[in-house]
Amino acid sequence: MAMTQGVTSKLVNFAVGTRYGNIPPEVTHETKRLILDTLGCAIASKQTDLGRIAVEAADAIGGKDGEATIWGSRARSSCVAAAFANAELTNAMDADETLINFSHVAGSILPPATAACERVGASGKTLIAAMALGYDVAARIGVAMPRAEYLAGEPPNLSLANLRNSDFAWHVFGSATATGTCLGFDATKMSNAFGIACVNAPINATVAIKGYTEFFPMTKYTVMGQNALVGMMGALLADRGFTGGHHMLDGDYGFFRLTGIEPTFPEELTKDLGRHWWVTEASYKPYPINRIPQPGLDIFYGMLADGSFTADDVKEVIYKVHPRSIGHFDHWPIDDIHSSMQFSFCFPMGFAMAAYGIEPGPDWHRPQNIDDPRIKAFAKKVRMVGDPAVFQAVYDEVGNRPYPVKKIVTTIEVVTKDGRTFSGHKEYPKGDPWFADTRMTDDDIVEKFTRFTKQYLPKRQAQELIETVFRLESVEDVRDLTRLTVC
Repeated sequence: MAMTQGVTSKLVNFAVGTRYGNIPPEVTHETKRLILDTLGCAIASKQTDLGRIAVEAADAIGGKDGEATIWGSRARSSCVAAAFANAELTNAMDADETLINFSHVAGSILPPATAACERVGASGKTLIAAMALGYDVAARIGVAMPRAEYLAGEPPNLSLANLRNSDFAWHVFGSATATGTCLGFDATKMSNAFGIACVNAPINATVAIKGYTEFFPMTKYTVMGQNALVGMMGALLADRGFTGGHHMLDGDYGFFRLTGIEPTFPEELTKDLGRHWWVTEASYKPYPINRIPQPGLDIFYGMLADGSFTADDVKEVIYKVHPRSIGHFDHWPIDDIHSSMQFSFCFPMGFAMAAYGIEPGPDWHRPQNIDDPRIKAFAKKVRMVGDPAVFQAVYDEVGNRPYPVKKIVTTIEVVTKDGRTFSGHKEYPKGDPWFADTRMTDDDIVEKFTRFTKQYLPKRQAQELIETVFRLESVEDVRDLTRLTVC
């Protein structure tokens, strides 16, 4: 692994040597957008089972009336316990941002960053820097690792092959970076935080998904709260003088050996460091469900808006997707879907919610809607079909490399009871940052936040929170932001 020599010190020096004033204005603005979206996802999840458990667990872990706010509640706890709960809340409805279709990241970064800022009374500028730096460090490690699935062969004989990958364990470096930034670390403390976080990083859990006999337990593909907690604990220990290895992203005996996976794209670890910021590659989700059905829902909502058919007119929805989704997300009976967690990974249920006009937000995750006989009946009309043509589109983008793929190639065909057929095709969903017609505007981000939180935040409080995020650089104490999440 000679190509990774010196990576740790480069990333550490980048993190401790970068301040708010060094970050380009377009990056700070994107970071504020991501902060608002992440807070909205967490607040919206307060009544999910996972959200409730996370808040109760924070009480058990860190006690009551601590130094940090648990968003969407009136609870407070220790900074570590609050970071755990807020990370779990952020990811509970699976509505949080996605980095190039392979990982949520913000949920492991913003919770420890805000909790650390509350601990020391840090400013909004510090929070912006911590979020941007933590996201960037984590993303660089994640993008350097191979994806679990990639294409083998050459056109037209392409097939899906599998590799081990590192799951979300690399998030801990981002959490440690964000915490250390808020606490004003020098290079020695940040190196120690990296080393401590590294040896405590979670095991690879994604591989377990294929062995689940129950439908997606709450462990999901990772326990986001654990990622936040491990990195933050590493930083807090380092702040007290606890030491860790200083070269955990280098050579043969660090993170990559611990995971058993070499970085397939080691150049990504430090490429354009300080010039290209990975937070600008974050995609947002308009709909509170897994990433994969987002373009299909865009198509379906467009059809419904045309008024050519209603939910009761539909005989069948043929949903053509990447073949990897078949056998992974489609083999649990619709009648067995009852919880918010199960809903997040049952794509046909999202189409059913859309068909009957249930607003995408907390209502999609309410048990009474999930168990509504109309919703279940419509979901059974949605037939997922693996589309081999997807392979060519993916090959055109990344070839045989196990590299993140921007496209989610999707075709929807709706057949009505009177024999009419409507079809649509899309490769990039609303929320992707790479094109003007898919990028969510500031107004779009605000609309999503409002839609997700209006059942919990009074209108005036929500507006003040939005305004505070967008002027975060002028906020002297982050606690003036976090108090606005209390409800």
